[in-house]
Amino acid sequence: MYPTNPNLPMQNEQQQLEYEAAEVLEMLEDMVEYVCKEHTISGEKVYFMINELSRIKLSQFPNEDD
Repeated sequence: MYPTNPNLPMQNEQQQLEYEAAEVLEMLEDMVEYVCKEHTISGEKVYFMINELSRIKLSQFPNEDD
């Protein structure tokens, strides 16, 4: 997704994660705004759907313990 340098210290990994999370959040907020306007539904409803769909999607990934 975003280039990382394996030689950088852990602090930079944290900064990279924070940057990526901020980018995802910005895109998510834009998408929610669009969906709310186009389909005349509340932001709360859309975020609830995102939460539930995310939970379902995460359950489809292999368990790290396996």
